[in-house]
Amino acid sequence: MTLLCCESKKVRCATPRVNGKQTDLQVASHAGRVSTRPIIGGLLVSVLTLLAIGFWSLSSFAQSSAGPTPNASSDPSAAWTYYGLSKWHVDKRDPERSVPTPEQRDANPLEFGYFLMDVSDLAEAALKRNDHKEAVVYFKTLVKAVPERAVSYRKACASYRELGDWQNAVLFCRTALVREGAYVQDFAQFALILLQMKPTFTTQDAIDLDAVVEHLRVQLPKDSMADEIACDVALKLQDNKRFEACTNHLRGIAPDSAKTLTFEWAYALQRGDTSAAKQIIEKAKQVGVPPPVVQNLEVGLAKFSKSRRWNWLRNRSVQFGIGLSVAALAILGAILAKRRRFSLASR
Repeated sequence: MTLLCCESKKVRCATPRVNGKQTDLQVASHAGRVSTRPIIGGLLVSVLTLLAIGFWSLSSFAQSSAGPTPNASSDPSAAWTYYGLSKWHVDKRDPERSVPTPEQRDANPLEFGYFLMDVSDLAEAALKRNDHKEAVVYFKTLVKAVPERAVSYRKACASYRELGDWQNAVLFCRTALVREGAYVQDFAQFALILLQMKPTFTTQDAIDLDAVVEHLRVQLPKDSMADEIACDVALKLQDNKRFEACTNHLRGIAPDSAKTLTFEWAYALQRGDTSAAKQIIEKAKQVGVPPPVVQNLEVGLAKFSKSRRWNWLRNRSVQFGIGLSVAALAILGAILAKRRRFSLASR
C-alpha cells in the first residue's frame, strides 16, 4: 500500500490504492465510521518534527564538541584566529603569543607538532601570495617555538632577503649556521647577503667569510663552493693573494669549469696581464664554455684594454657586469639554485 499526498490545498489528495483499486481507510468506533486521513497526517507531522529536533540536537552537540566555528558570524575572533589541527589556535595578530609554553609542549608533544604544522601552513600560504612580510612573522613564530633548529632561521633569512632587509637577513642567516640541521645553502645564502646586499663590505665581513670558507673546505673537501666564495671575496677586496690561493684550488678541483675560468680571467685582469686573459678566453672556447659567457669575457677584456686603468675592477658597474651579467660568475645564485641539501654538523 502506498500513501500519496499533495502539497497544495486546492488539489484533493489521492486516496490510498490497494491492488490497483481506490478505497477509503476507515475504522469502526462506537460513534460510527471515522476517516483516518487526518490522524495519519497528524502523525506524519509529529514524526517529522521529532526527526528535525533530533537532527538539530545532534548537530548542536557535534558543533559544541568540535569547538567554535571559525567562520561563525557570532565569533568576533574568527577574522584573526586560525583554527587548524592543533587545539592551540594561532592568533594571527600576534602569532608568537600563541606559542605553547615549554610545559604545555612537553605535556602534549602531538598537539605541539600539530601547532607547528598550522603555523607552517600559514607561512607557506603567505609565500604563495608572495607576501614575505607576513611570512616572516610566522617564521619568527617557528623560531620561538623551536629555537634549536636551523630551518626557520633559514626561511626567515630568505624572506628578509626578498624584502631587501639585509640587516635582519644577516642576523637570521648567521644564526642558522650554528643551529642543528644547517645546510650548505645556509652558508651560501649568508655569503650572498654579505657580498651583494650589504652596502659596505667590512673587514669583519671578510673574517666571517674566511671562517665559512674554512668550514666548507673541511666539510666538503672535493666541492668548489668554498673557493668560489673565497674568489668572490678576493674580487670584492681586490686581493691578489686571496685570488691566487682560490684560483689554484679551483684549478685543482674543476680546471675546465666556466666559473674557474672566469675567476682566472678576472685575476689576470686584476694583475694587468692581458695576455693571460686572452689565453683563458681561448681555453674557454675550446672546452665548451657557453658562448654568452665567452662573449662577456671578450667584452670585458676589450674594455680593460681600452681604459688601461689598474683600478677598473673597483668600478661598481664593472663588478656588477662581471658578477651578475656573466652567468658563470653568478656563483652564489647558482649555488642556491642547485638546492644541495648536505646537512652540516652544528658547531
